[in-house]
Amino acid sequence: MAIRTDAASSDATDGRESAELYSTRTERETEAVDGGVLVWAVEYERRRCGWEQTTRTLTALKANDYDAVRSELIRRGLPIGALHNETVEEVA
Repeated sequence: MAIRTDAASSDATDGRESAELYSTRTERETEAVDGGVLVWAVEYERRRCGWEQTTRTLTALKANDYDAVRSELIRRGLPIGALHNETVEEVA
């Protein structure tokens, strides 16, 4: 009995990803928290079952109350240095 390989399997493509089946996109998402807003860069990869989130990185924040945002960062296990390095004035 022969096994037919799928066109997207690594056997059929010799380990290379097919350009038609692989792509990424990055979106900017905002999240309101106590004392401000967190801005995330979220990367998605297209897979057979649809778009799947692969990474989520804090890129900036807007703080109205630095103590509240600091507490939120600590609660999430994120470095509090983000308060000083990644602040933005406008969050669309």
